[in-house]
Amino acid sequence: MKKYKKWLAVMMTSFFVITSNLGIVPVLANPVQYEEGTATTVNASAADVEAEKAGDNTEDTLDITGGVYDRLTTLANPEDEEIPVTGVALDRNTLALTKDSTATLTAAITPLNATNKTVIFASDNEAVATVTGAVYDELTGTTNVTVCAIAAGSARITATTADGGKTSTCDVTVTDQSITKSFVILTDHKLVRDGGVSASVQIDLAEGAEPHSGEETVVFQLMKDNVPITLSAWVRDITSQEKITGYFNVDPADTSYTVKIYVLDRFDTDITEPIRLAESVTLK
Repeated sequence: MKKYKKWLAVMMTSFFVITSNLGIVPVLANPVQYEEGTATTVNASAADVEAEKAGDNTEDTLDITGGVYDRLTTLANPEDEEIPVTGVALDRNTLALTKDSTATLTAAITPLNATNKTVIFASDNEAVATVTGAVYDELTGTTNVTVCAIAAGSARITATTADGGKTSTCDVTVTDQSITKSFVILTDHKLVRDGGVSASVQIDLAEGAEPHSGEETVVFQLMKDNVPITLSAWVRDITSQEKITGYFNVDPADTSYTVKIYVLDRFDTDITEPIRLAESVTLK
């Protein structure tokens, strides 16, 4: 048997050498195309690929028509095959907001490589909370939307996939501010548009209000068409009137940019979590 295998190996080698010298390239039957995780395209016969996937081959890799099929690589579906959505999930199921505040909801669909990744958001009570500015993030494969608190009450936000109608919900509760503000924000409500966008405000102690103990955080939130873009923050122990300026390097001619300013009891990237120590203002 060993002699037979050796003879067969010699004959196969001779066949490939002879055909190569004659300029004839052997073609495998039933060619199929797969894509590796590195986006490298390789060709193989259907039988060879199935054998490799089943682990019937003795080699870790299989050389096929100039490419390499690696059994450890997860193969993608052929380009012409649509992958249906099987579900969608929001990053939170409940959300507590105060009037005039905003928060971000994030929807993730499954599977991540679904063909149609469109997610549609809706509020069942727009008098209380609305949704705006849905944006798909190619890096994470998720869709973000801004929830805006309009008035005290309850609303349900529903995320629905365009493919399959899969849904996920978040119950929103909006309340009025119940604490007496310790500070007031003084401003002319105008942005300076010169080489970018800058907002200057003066923070002052509110008359008759209970003073806040410790440091405060002044947050400048850049908005575009009422959708939060980014923010900058300054931590201060405000004991008297203080002027603070926030600057953003954006197109000053784009009037859709506005800046919203908050005074909070602490810093948090989710500005709905800290306590607000002053009524927010918007500069345009």
